[in-house]
Amino acid sequence: MLFTSKKKEHSSFPLKNKNTRMGSIITITMVMIIYMITSTVALVLYGPFENLRSAVIGAILTSRHPWVITPFYSAATLAKYRPVSFDTMDRGTLPAGDFANIHDDEIEVVPIQTAKYSGSLLIVHDPKRVHVAVTKHLNSVGETVSEMVKDSGSIAGINAGGFSDGGHGTGGIPLGITVSRGKFICGDKTSREPVIGITKSGALIVGKYTFQELEQLGSKMRSHSGRNWFATGSLF
Repeated sequence: MLFTSKKKEHSSFPLKNKNTRMGSIITITMVMIIYMITSTVALVLYGPFENLRSAVIGAILTSRHPWVITPFYSAATLAKYRPVSFDTMDRGTLPAGDFANIHDDEIEVVPIQTAKYSGSLLIVHDPKRVHVAVTKHLNSVGETVSEMVKDSGSIAGINAGGFSDGGHGTGGIPLGITVSRGKFICGDKTSREPVIGITKSGALIVGKYTFQELEQLGSKMRSHSGRNWFATGSLF
């Protein structure tokens, strides 16, 4: 005689319960993520951290997508946080300072350490000691900062200005009007261009100037500048 066993029937309820629990976990997780993002954005845009809010709004307004921030503020409020561009910046009204009598050789190195980067802040007490250096292979090929520091016998150096090569050259041609130790290096003397420089008396100058205007101010060094965060005594 042949006997066949009856197949055991499996209930589908445990599987349905498992799927329901998994769906609930995913839903709760998504809600928490949305809440965290929303609350963080609200804290940055409307919280008590004015410096953080100014930095974030300014960065968005000068990005490729400034419309992202417009629904959250009025036009007047956005104008308050909008960084000043060189298209609207004038030459300023503050008289150039005179630091000719400062002869302080002290240089401070202040370490900066964060979770994302580390570096050093260099404080030069006598601004007349700051100069612009250019590659010794001008119009041909550029040099690294460390090479130019060594060639000029300097203590330290940092990148300044840009290059007239659209980002595809050798770095041998400085961008804009460049003046080093009072000597004209290159650039268009007739155009008014973005400037960051130091006069012979040690005053910092920022804004749009022609070469002739720089000479009148007594500029001994000058390089092309992109976005400025301060002008006429104000921080933007």
